[in-house]
Amino acid sequence: MSSNTRILVIDDEKGMRDILYKTFKAWGYQVEVAEKAKKGIHKLRNNHFDVVLLDVVIPQEEFEDNFRAIRKCNPRISIIIITALPPLLVEGLCDEDIKYGTTEVIYKPFKLKNLIFSIEKISEQKSMEKIS
Repeated sequence: MSSNTRILVIDDEKGMRDILYKTFKAWGYQVEVAEKAKKGIHKLRNNHFDVVLLDVVIPQEEFEDNFRAIRKCNPRISIIIITALPPLLVEGLCDEDIKYGTTEVIYKPFKLKNLIFSIEKISEQKSMEKIS
């Protein structure tokens, strides 16, 4: 558990936001949620976050625009994309980021323990960067 890791969840599904919020809090993380990317990006501009969980499909929003806006706010932030879309439709959305390890894709439905593992891995990497 890493209470220093700050997580921002951007997902239009209230049930998903709620379960991720409760899970991350239970694991000792600091977490905030937003139902729209615009609200999430506002939070990102005004607060420090280590990880953003970003849903690919948010009604009336374009994923690529949201992704670029997050990167513009913080080029080094880790982004975990969560989606129910099949891999073929997600392919190519952010290949450069995936290649450099700053972005990961997790497909719905997913096991919460796998998501926690990804967050822990990112937390460890961030801790190592601070030491170096």
